Amino acid sequence: MRVFWTNVGLGLLLMAVFLSGLVMVSPARGDTVWESGVEAGWPAGASWNGLWTVQASSLSANTGSRGVNIVGPSASGGDAFWLDLPSYGYQTLTWEYYFKIRDGLEVGDQVTAEWTSDGQTWLSLATYTETAAGDWQLASFVLPATANDNGDLKFRFLAKLGGSTDRMNFDDFKLSGALTPEPVTAVFLGVILLLKRRRQGLP
Repeated sequence: MRVFWTNVGLGLLLMAVFLSGLVMVSPARGDTVWESGVEAGWPAGASWNGLWTVQASSLSANTGSRGVNIVGPSASGGDAFWLDLPSYGYQTLTWEYYFKIRDGLEVGDQVTAEWTSDGQTWLSLATYTETAAGDWQLASFVLPATANDNGDLKFRFLAKLGGSTDRMNFDDFKLSGALTPEPVTAVFLGVILLLKRRRQGLP
């Protein structure tokens, strides 16, 4: 009988190992961590200064009726728009948004998309400068592991525009990733306790 229960326990242990392997190597799903089309105005977690606005205009929106708008001239040091987006419980993150250069950017005009993992050091994702007006485009960035499960994750758009004829729009922001796998320690602990009880002859 003891051999029987030992074999059962080993079977359960092997099953736990197999299932834990499935948990750890299963493909990442594109779960939505956060998204906003600014249809209700500035979303939670947003901060801004200078001439950044949420504008109700079909020309400023990629979808819906509102989009984020920036126009020059910028203040000294630039006008900034921030999004504070903690990524607790998520990994393999992707950040994306739609942008449109509404009026052409000349030499010296610049809008930079940035991110930070510590709330202090800003890293560039994309820079828009010396570009003619155009239609909406998707910008998509796979973030490094330092963005995973991070309470200090933030994104920023910094505009340094020379005049009132310089203009950009942004819309449909989205942070996506995969839920961090649950630890399988509890599974192994349960199997070990079961084996111990069976060896002691307990029900």
